[in-house]
Amino acid sequence: MKKVTILSDFYPPHWTGISKSVSYIVDAIEKEFLTTVLTVQFDKKLLLKEKRKHSMIRRFPKLFSVSRAQFSLSLLCYFVKNINQVDIVLINSPSIHILPISLISKIFKKKLLIFHQGDLILPNGLFNYLIEKLFDLASLISFALADQLATYTDDYAKNSRLLSKFPKKTTFFIPPPPYFVQNKNDKKSDSKLKNKLKKLKKQKMFLIGFAGRFVEEKGFDVLLKAAIKLSKKRKDFILVFAGETDISYEKTFFKEQVLINKLKNNLVFLGLLN
Repeated sequence: MKKVTILSDFYPPHWTGISKSVSYIVDAIEKEFLTTVLTVQFDKKLLLKEKRKHSMIRRFPKLFSVSRAQFSLSLLCYFVKNINQVDIVLINSPSIHILPISLISKIFKKKLLIFHQGDLILPNGLFNYLIEKLFDLASLISFALADQLATYTDDYAKNSRLLSKFPKKTTFFIPPPPYFVQNKNDKKSDSKLKNKLKKLKKQKMFLIGFAGRFVEEKGFDVLLKAAIKLSKKRKDFILVFAGETDISYEKTFFKEQVLINKLKNNLVFLGLLN
């Protein structure tokens, strides 16, 4: 079996779409490849080495943080030390480690794949602007070195400020979600959620759903301002948000309290559902 090393800055139990989707890839390929996931130990309670079915997860302590990203020098050292045991390298992008991992992979003539889930978009400010530009430069160099790039859709590839420069080497792929059986607690939670939504529907309300972290890049300020304008013309709608609101590295939810209070009769927050 060929050996695949997957580099992902975030990995479950870290809850984010970036980590969830790459875990689906691991689940899908682990019977055909010997898979090792290299990631950052975002919680010191997590094991540094964890065996899961046919894959191995190795977590490394962070050296420092830049905005949301966590850099690990020990991760890079481990990668260099074990590069000769690897056939294929897959980078889950965006990643703070993308450039060194790409350079090392190509120096040792390894096949390099990059799954790009989104361009980096940070809140306004000089420091964040510089981070974005450094990220773009590191990613562009890495994309140029890669043997193959992938993202979710053709539409995103065409509109990405990075992927749009590499149309010939970009393919499209949606990681298959795993089959799972709900436990009793999940079923109880789903039942409560369904009952809550049924009550809203009985009020003859239009339910407008949104799932995601409450961060600036998602455009919540735009959505809330549009909803306020709509509420002046009609009251028969409710915005239903599913997702985390208390984000440690960004306080957009609290910044937008003025807008949220104006819409308090047309807003429902369900919180994190899974």
